[in-house]
Amino acid sequence: MKTISLKPNGALFNGVETLAYYPTPKVGCTTVKTIVMHLLGDSRYPNKDTLWPHDVYRHPRFDKKIDIRFCLVRDPVQRFLSGYVNRVLFAKEIPHLPIEDFIDDFQNLKNRHWTVRHHFSPQVKNIGHNLEFYTHIFDINEINSVFSLMSEFSGKEIKPFKTQTSNGMKKPNITSEYVNKIKEIYDIDYLTFGKYIK
Repeated sequence: MKTISLKPNGALFNGVETLAYYPTPKVGCTTVKTIVMHLLGDSRYPNKDTLWPHDVYRHPRFDKKIDIRFCLVRDPVQRFLSGYVNRVLFAKEIPHLPIEDFIDDFQNLKNRHWTVRHHFSPQVKNIGHNLEFYTHIFDINEINSVFSLMSEFSGKEIKPFKTQTSNGMKKPNITSEYVNKIKEIYDIDYLTFGKYIK
């Protein structure tokens, strides 16, 4: 395995080239940040002695001098439902609401709760509109390609794993009316990332 270090611009360095991951909440970011943490030499998370991956790796600078620059995208409806299960039902970060009420009152909830603003903001807020900046853009369903990319970069085989599973809780079923309401919230994401979303 190559020795991996963290550069001042937030990129990883393997002695030859640099790599930066640009995260978005609820698009595999805890998983990828956990890989980064392990490559930097700390394998505690998600074990008992937890060092939170989000404290180890934050958002790198948008710097075109970084050799490998990648992000992940996700279908906004699936991301929204995943966020609802993980942050509302599992983590209980806001008072419980049925999914339909959560969607109907979404704008008010976003104004009142930091966790809603953070985990449910459009993906463009985190990774921007300029897709030409990236050397790789993966859909969340292609996350095994991320494991392969980071394995090649580090010289260490990284076997796929998952974090943030919400203890097996299932996403709720919603009617087409509510699917369309979510799509309206994230029309900018569909416009920007549509060709990458599987």
